[in-house]
Amino acid sequence: MNKNGFTLIELIAVVFVILIIGTLVFTSISEKGEKYKDISYAKFEEIIISATQKYISTDEDIINSLKRGEKVTITIDDLVKSKYLDSDNLINPKTYKDINTSDSKVEVTYVDYQYIYNVILQ
Repeated sequence: MNKNGFTLIELIAVVFVILIIGTLVFTSISEKGEKYKDISYAKFEEIIISATQKYISTDEDIINSLKRGEKVTITIDDLVKSKYLDSDNLINPKTYKDINTSDSKVEVTYVDYQYIYNVILQ
C-alpha cells in the first residue's frame, strides 16, 4: 500500500478473491437446490405409488391380470377420480408445473412375487 491508498494491483486482487468466493457460494447453493428437487420428486413418486397400491388392492381383476404376467397401466386421473390422490396438489416438484392427469400414469408389473411400479409424469 502506498501513502495515498491502495494500488491498482491490490484492488484487482481483492475483487478477484471476492469473485471466487461468490462463485463457490453460488455453486454450492444451486447444487443443494437440485438435490432437494430430487428428494421432493422421490417423495412425490412414493405418494403416487402408495395411492396406486391402494387402488390395485381394491380391484381383483387388476390383481389377477398382474399375476398372469400382464402389465397394467393406471392413469393419475384414475387415482384422482377414485379419491386416492388429491388433484389440488399435483405439481411436478422438478418443473413446478401442473401434472397432466390423463397422460400421466403408473405402469405396474408383477415379477418374482414383487410389484414393480414405473411412474411416468407428463
